[in-house]
Amino acid sequence: MRFTFPDVKAGCIIEYRYTITEKGSYFIAPWYFQDNIPNRLAACKINIPSYSSLEKRYIGSLPVEEGSSVNESKGFEQRLQQSYAVRNTPSFTSEPFMGSSNDYKQRAEFLLNPYETFIEAAIKNSDAAWQYINARLLGSAYFGWQFDRPIKGTEAFIDSAKKLQTRADKVNAVYQYVKKHVQWDEYYSVYAGDLEQVWKDKEGSSGELNLMNS
Repeated sequence: MRFTFPDVKAGCIIEYRYTITEKGSYFIAPWYFQDNIPNRLAACKINIPSYSSLEKRYIGSLPVEEGSSVNESKGFEQRLQQSYAVRNTPSFTSEPFMGSSNDYKQRAEFLLNPYETFIEAAIKNSDAAWQYINARLLGSAYFGWQFDRPIKGTEAFIDSAKKLQTRADKVNAVYQYVKKHVQWDEYYSVYAGDLEQVWKDKEGSSGELNLMNS
């Protein structure tokens, strides 16, 4: 992109600003706050899902001001805005035999996992991760409520399994029974769908098979 400043003369102070906006991007380009001319102020704002983690590293020696805020206008899908600013950046000076100038300019590099889910973030960031996940799954309409819902056609087996002496024998009996009657559909999932439908279809996800074995 090229543009001009009319009537610019030697000794003039040049000031301009611009904004680059990317929406729904999985790749966050490096933010170069150093350029071939001095910068009084360079700023960058990144909006991500509030449960996601944004990793960063700074290439250079200038201090970077950081800030964050939460946008709750989206309801459950809250957005976290990360902001960065650098003041009074000196101009970049090329040297003889230097390669690409972008390798030497001061900048910030970012890394965001676009496939991270709410559950994965909670497991990674929570101090009481498993307790949190257990409470959430047990209260879910797709998981916990099915513990007390019998699957039609399995009553006789359940009665026979209850008569086994040890817990290990009961667990093994259930495992072998589910393995014999339901196949894995090679889909990994935390939540489970309707187990009665899974039993009719004779195949289910990892979450559904795990719940059946419970």
